[in-house]
Amino acid sequence: MAMCNGTWLFSPAFKLPYTRDFRFLIFVFCTFVLSSFVLYSMSSLVAKIRRFQIIIQTLEKGNWSKSELIERCAEEGFEVSNRTFDRDIEDLRRDFNLDLEYDSSIRAYRLMQSSQDASRLKQILELSQEVQALQAGFFTDAALRDRVQLEPFSGMGTEYMDILTKAINQENIIRFKHFNYRTEQYTDYEVYPLLLKEYGRRWYLYAWVEARQDCRTFGLDRIDKVEMDSKTFDRNLYSKNTQKFRDVIGLNYSDRDEPVRVLLKCTRLQAWYLESAPWHSTMTRIEVANESKEGVYFELRIIPNYELKQKILSMVDQIEVVEPLWLREEMDAVLKKMQGRYQ
Repeated sequence: MAMCNGTWLFSPAFKLPYTRDFRFLIFVFCTFVLSSFVLYSMSSLVAKIRRFQIIIQTLEKGNWSKSELIERCAEEGFEVSNRTFDRDIEDLRRDFNLDLEYDSSIRAYRLMQSSQDASRLKQILELSQEVQALQAGFFTDAALRDRVQLEPFSGMGTEYMDILTKAINQENIIRFKHFNYRTEQYTDYEVYPLLLKEYGRRWYLYAWVEARQDCRTFGLDRIDKVEMDSKTFDRNLYSKNTQKFRDVIGLNYSDRDEPVRVLLKCTRLQAWYLESAPWHSTMTRIEVANESKEGVYFELRIIPNYELKQKILSMVDQIEVVEPLWLREEMDAVLKKMQGRYQ
């Protein structure tokens, strides 16, 4: 057999002409195999994330047996075996630290976490599901990129997410340079990283600055040259600081502030949007008499801050502050000042 201007591929027992055309065929074949594997992996991961969501959402409603939870997955289009279900439960416990207890007396699973903890996990799973679904779609169909529109997002600083999450988990001190918009200069920082927070399509690092004896929030789009030190700190010493974020919308708060009851009234149309996308985990609708005439009321228990006021102003013609009185008066003053700019 002739060599066809090439060399023999593999072992003498498996002789194929290794020509330029044959190399191209190998490349196409390998690309097809790799693409198939990536697509299978993506679709498998998307399905797994969706099963996690179904399990958490179902257990939030009460105690459910193994067979009932498997049936719930099936109702949503996910046929799972007993072995796959057991792996899902184990993954939720190990990878997400979810406290799932099995009560043998009633042969049912129970979600021990607070609803707020479960809600945060659901948010992470939903975000992951969105990313995996888009990746799978973009990978199979380049035209999809013209059919899916995303808001502009610089992504600056997200390259440090890996080292920041690692430092937070391991409680390692980190150093970086931070750019200040006002001074237009970089400043060196050594901080104790406490948590990462996403708000308004931007990521922020919340950290204790030992030199200033205070916590500060840093936009990831303004930090550079992040380094992790071998020195560690005790995160438990700053738990009160991080817990404050649960009581606010966005990023700003004062250590002296405490959550208060905020009562809002809005139109019936706006109420649909607020129910589908609450501003805060404590936002709940309050039933009142003559709702059709009075409007719809929502209650929050939060620390009023700049971000809350911005949200109110963004729909100022459809919502008003009822309580507390001081916040109502502040919003009134802002609106009068705004009106003066247009006269």
